[in-house]
Amino acid sequence: EDAKNLYYNNFSAFFYFLNAYLLFTGIKDNRKWPIFWGGFFVCLNIFTRIPNVLGLGLGLGFLYYAWLKKSDLKVLFTQIGIFVVGFILSGVIVFTAMKLLGHLPYFVESVKLLFSSSQSSAKNDGIGGAYGIYRLLSRNLIDYALSLRAAVLAGGFLFVVALFNSSAEAASQF
Repeated sequence: EDAKNLYYNNFSAFFYFLNAYLLFTGIKDNRKWPIFWGGFFVCLNIFTRIPNVLGLGLGLGFLYYAWLKKSDLKVLFTQIGIFVVGFILSGVIVFTAMKLLGHLPYFVESVKLLFSSSQSSAKNDGIGGAYGIYRLLSRNLIDYALSLRAAVLAGGFLFVVALFNSSAEAASQF
């Protein structure tokens, strides 16, 4: 594999890490520009691979942080608004660039093909419809669920070890 080539999987991973960093920094420090650029790159990431639409889930970080820190609703809605503005601006720029380059019809047709293949590919592609949009999105969700399960199991194990360790220390004090 040629290290000089950029592939959509590399872009997807890069944009996810960039988004996580920008949103974490912006939410934690209540800074507007990182939140704006986070929304911008979440939308841009969708154009590297359509299933990256699941990256919108990163926006749930706003709600979680607000709940965790008991933040003011005005701050929460301001941050979400800035994120949405960045997201929309990115989409407008990409669609405008595609339109000006004459690529918009190709993009629209490819998205139509992707959605139509999700309905008929199970019969025609020889691999059980693995390239349909439903299968692509559900595959990502399944991977996320497996990762979450692994994290919960590891965290549960560490919690039990810590619990036994603290109870052993408490018993040794008597």
